[in-house]
Amino acid sequence: NLRMTVRAEMELAYLGEILTPSRCGRMDQCCAFGKTPTLMRFDGPLLQTTSLALPSSTIYMVVVDLAASKDTKAILACLNKAYPFASNEVETGVQRLLGPINEDITERACKAIHDGKAEELGALMTEAQKHFDQLAMPA
Repeated sequence: NLRMTVRAEMELAYLGEILTPSRCGRMDQCCAFGKTPTLMRFDGPLLQTTSLALPSSTIYMVVVDLAASKDTKAILACLNKAYPFASNEVETGVQRLLGPINEDITERACKAIHDGKAEELGALMTEAQKHFDQLAMPA
């Protein structure tokens, strides 16, 4: 027992993680909440978390390891080029994806989770992937 709040544990973990070569961000910290569905909002270095109401019905999810490789540092470097100011159409697309498009899909996904609508949640994940492929992959 570290006698720390979940948020304090998350901050300490993040401070340790950014010292590693991977330079991952804060999104991994959602694991600290365990089984509690939690919305994480990022605004620069600021993180706001909100626990979501449990679904009214069970939602089953399957997580699959596609055995693919990725270079997190390269991905983040490409996406970060779009900030704070986009200098071309691709970077403008990244800002749209990670801004208003993401907020819209996330809001609808939170509602689908609350309402226990698994099919709708799955469709939103597919929609998010389509936008990512269209707007982030060119970056």
